[in-house]
Amino acid sequence: MPEGSEPLAEALWMAVARWLRSAGISVTASAVAPFSVVCGLAAVLAIWGIAREISPGSRRFLPTLLLLATFGSAALFFGYVESYPPVAVAVLAFVYAGLRACRTGSAPWLPGIVLSLGVACHMALAYLLPAYLYLVFRNVNGSAKRAAYLLAPGVTALALMLALGFGPDRWQETLGIATRAFHPPGAVVATELHPRDARAYSILSPAHGLDLANLLLLVLPAPLLLLASRSVAGRGSRSPDRNPADSFLGWCAASGFIVACGLVLPVAAAQDWYRFSLLLIPLGVWAVRRGLEGLTGLGGVLVTAAAVLVGVASLGSFVLVNADPASGLKRYSILTGPGARITSLARTYGYDLMAHYYRSRGESRDALRYASMLVEVEPTNPRYWAMVGAIHYSRGDYAAAIPYLEESVRRGSRSAGARTNLGICYAQTGRSAEALAQLHVAAAMDPDAPQNHLNLALSLLNAGRADSARIELQETVRRWPQYAPARNAMRRYFGG
Repeated sequence: MPEGSEPLAEALWMAVARWLRSAGISVTASAVAPFSVVCGLAAVLAIWGIAREISPGSRRFLPTLLLLATFGSAALFFGYVESYPPVAVAVLAFVYAGLRACRTGSAPWLPGIVLSLGVACHMALAYLLPAYLYLVFRNVNGSAKRAAYLLAPGVTALALMLALGFGPDRWQETLGIATRAFHPPGAVVATELHPRDARAYSILSPAHGLDLANLLLLVLPAPLLLLASRSVAGRGSRSPDRNPADSFLGWCAASGFIVACGLVLPVAAAQDWYRFSLLLIPLGVWAVRRGLEGLTGLGGVLVTAAAVLVGVASLGSFVLVNADPASGLKRYSILTGPGARITSLARTYGYDLMAHYYRSRGESRDALRYASMLVEVEPTNPRYWAMVGAIHYSRGDYAAAIPYLEESVRRGSRSAGARTNLGICYAQTGRSAEALAQLHVAAAMDPDAPQNHLNLALSLLNAGRADSARIELQETVRRWPQYAPARNAMRRYFGG
């Protein structure tokens, strides 16, 4: 069942995985990546509708469409395997539905449906609620009708989350995480007692401002350029009359930008760009609309063309860098490397991902390098010691693995795998009594894993306790009759 704050988005990915398995296709990154491309096609429909709503004249439709399609958030639709592609579609769909409601003056039933689905996709999309309230109070008459429209999205979203197994306990946990992400000016931003909540700086700090500027340039380079040009060109001229679409976009953009400014996460915005980009999509739409309004004549055409080229080049370079494994790895290693101004949690998060990546590819030397750096950055975490030990173990270097696995156990590891690896390393180095003790603990810690009982039986056999080994193997075969390694060991050592 979904465990994060995005139950519906994760459920969609799980449905894709189930369909692949039913079709006999292995669930790999390349197999599930087309789902994000499908999300991109859905996003194109929403972007097309938004462009029709905000473009100032038919001649500006194509540049408006290209500007909207080249936000940095569009990188989510190029095979990105994460829960955020369908969430980005929900944001774009809500903006389109709201703009359409502003033009027609109709009751916002469609924006309400999209908002409920969006919040169920990711609870952070609650930042769109002020814009929805604007639509309700503008387009709906009568207290009873307004109350119904105000309550419907929340009730629908909660019902969807409950149906997906995302109950009140998960709501409370998500709310606690979100609350800890906001820190008032002057608050203590780092603590040794809760290193996962440590912040590198407060909200009103130059470093946070630099992070936000970096994020804006990464996600919205072309709209910002267009808006800056519009500001210079329109200086001293009268602003056009504001219409409902401007007000709606203003509510969407302001809410998202305020939330982005208030979030101070342990992971830098450039490292967590996909999450922050969801908050900035409405700001980009608003900037495109406002930026194109005042650009006329040859100068306006040239500025618009330059903005489009900036958007295409920025998105294209980002997508192409990530499409090449070597370039993508280099980019990420720089973002999380020793010279990066990020917190220790952000650094360990990056090193952890890199270590797992190289382990999954069987490149143990690089995996060991990043796992060793994990231990150096955060030596109090027993999982990192166990990871280094597991990599040495996989390389057949049992003597080198033992000190790391022992340190993991000493620091309170609750992993049965760490105990198993330590026991096997003991057995391979002739310390059979110590191996038996560790494998006993592993079997007790995870009694429902048949491999733990098989390892224990083999250790008993090596210790000369054949009768105990036979009993353990018989019980393992009885509980897991389809577990071939146990059946094979039973035949090999006891003839059946």
